[in-house]
Amino acid sequence: MPRIAYDDRDPLLRYSAPAGQWVIAWGPVDGTEYMGTRTGSLFDGAEVTFNFEGTRVSVYGLIGTNPARRPTTEYTIDDRPPTRFVAPSPIEEDLHQYLFYESPVLPNGRHTLKIRNIGQNSDFWLDVIWVEQPEAGDPPPPPPPPPVPTPTPTPTTTPSPSPSNDESPSDEQPPVPASPTSRTNDSAQNVTGGNSSVVPTGPPSITSRIISTGNETVGGDRTVYQTLRVKTVSMIGSTQTEDSAISAETELGSKSGAPSGPNAGAIVGGVIGGLALLLLLGFTALFLKRRRGKKSVVLMSG
Repeated sequence: MPRIAYDDRDPLLRYSAPAGQWVIAWGPVDGTEYMGTRTGSLFDGAEVTFNFEGTRVSVYGLIGTNPARRPTTEYTIDDRPPTRFVAPSPIEEDLHQYLFYESPVLPNGRHTLKIRNIGQNSDFWLDVIWVEQPEAGDPPPPPPPPPVPTPTPTPTTTPSPSPSNDESPSDEQPPVPASPTSRTNDSAQNVTGGNSSVVPTGPPSITSRIISTGNETVGGDRTVYQTLRVKTVSMIGSTQTEDSAISAETELGSKSGAPSGPNAGAIVGGVIGGLALLLLLGFTALFLKRRRGKKSVVLMSG
């Protein structure tokens, strides 16, 4: 596969600030250093960010012979976990263009590489970064398959049976009773022969009329009965039951050992007094009539 080299001074490599964290060193032109330069730092946390397009990336640098400054670095591709590199020790001579890191095969496209120096005495020298490109005839890798959606269970519905002709729907509201004063559709009449039957559809109406009233006193314990005769006519709907009108005599009264009240006592006394007066007048008239008859007989006999 073709590879593209990016020197340590390439503008695509962005070094973290401040600028004093990084230094550039010039090496011999015999090919020991790529393009004769390298960039290094001794600061803990110093970073390099590199954006590229390709399928693999490799980082090369310099390892010195000083074991106290052995480089330790971390490499992160995109959002993947970091990979740490620790230089071998001891070494007898400097190692130029030593492979610090090589990524796995990546999907062809844009990626981001971050390099971070670890430790105060880590003498990190970056020389060159190589990026592999896919062959011209290689097809692009297929996109990742979409996630399989989780099937949602479909609720099963049981059709409700339709109401038959002789059944009412379950949600039918009960009929509102008609007003007693309404005369429209208050009753339904069914005629069979000469008799009529009335089917009430509203509350009945009852009319009462007083025919006569009376009082009665029984015995010497002054027990009073009040009699009330009432004629009752029943109205069902708007039809009067004339042929079956209800006629009743209702005895309303109270039985007690004393008069029922001032009005009842006055009425009873008046009735008794009137009867006594009538009896006295009758006896007087009868006595006078008989006396006159005796006088006539005496005169005629004389």
